Amino acid sequence: MTETNTHQLNLEERLEEFARAKAPIDHALLTEIPYFDSVFTDIELWPLIVRMAGDDGIAYIERKKFRKGKKLITRGVFDQMIYWVLSGTAEIVTQINNRPKAIHIAQAGECIGELGVLRGTVRSADVIACKGGLDVLEVD
Repeated sequence: MTETNTHQLNLEERLEEFARAKAPIDHALLTEIPYFDSVFTDIELWPLIVRMAGDDGIAYIERKKFRKGKKLITRGVFDQMIYWVLSGTAEIVTQINNRPKAIHIAQAGECIGELGVLRGTVRSADVIACKGGLDVLEVD
């Protein structure tokens, strides 16, 4: 067995313990996000990655849909979620001079919410689904 195959087998064995999601997403959804192609180059692990979950059985990667006007991130709240837009658009709204200011419209393929997670701080902006709604992958 090659070193690569041995490494993959060891990784699969270690991850299998956490592969207990009650309702995992279809791993094919990961192909729609460029990040997963570049970071998780071994697509054979993708079916295992989407089955990973906490003790409660809730998957670490979930697909969520938001209607127009619904917030997926709330300014001032702390959480550990990062989102990738599958379809639709999301408006990023922050406060400038104590007034709401739209600073970006996120579209398909974009990542949302990573800065708060990387910094370990509360959210600095609201993220709101735009017209037509929003379909995202939520990664805990």
